Amino acid sequence: MKLEYFILGLLKMKPQTGYDIKSFLDTEGRFMRARTPLSQIYTTLKRMTKDGWIEFEEEKRVGKPDLKIYSVTPDGEQVLINWLMAPHEPSFRFQDREFFGKLVFSFLIDKQTTLNHCYTELNYRKEQIAQFRGRDRTFNVAPGAGVSQTKAQWLADVMHEYGRDAIDQYVAWLEGFISQLENLPGTDW
Repeated sequence: MKLEYFILGLLKMKPQTGYDIKSFLDTEGRFMRARTPLSQIYTTLKRMTKDGWIEFEEEKRVGKPDLKIYSVTPDGEQVLINWLMAPHEPSFRFQDREFFGKLVFSFLIDKQTTLNHCYTELNYRKEQIAQFRGRDRTFNVAPGAGVSQTKAQWLADVMHEYGRDAIDQYVAWLEGFISQLENLPGTDW
């Protein structure tokens, strides 16, 4: 997930400093985005300000550096909404964060668009499972390679079990999320 979208979503919720954004990314946001250094956040904030997506007000402080409190502009809000509304394109790895990034800020868009994203993701994962679940998982080791075929196969099987269980759990969670979302009253949730 691009840092710009994450920052726009956070600033849409409330004005924040660069340090506030970093604190969120290090706590609640750490499962939605890879660890982000403060220098990258400030570089991105500077670029987004230049692009007109965000603006800031300086808060003067005695004996300390001034604070820049950032907020999203109408242009930045439109960039965020365009990203949220764009059709979801699943990545091959279900662990990638783009989908969850859209999902975490989906309260900014209508329920049906969010459901469309979720069904696109769910159908893609079910197709993946159908395509790959029954494949031959023989782990071939070249004769004379000095590696135990039995050990290599055992390890490959254990790793497959982990991946199988993880994607099955993800699909079950996604089905539950969709069911809950469909049962929420109204279209503007």
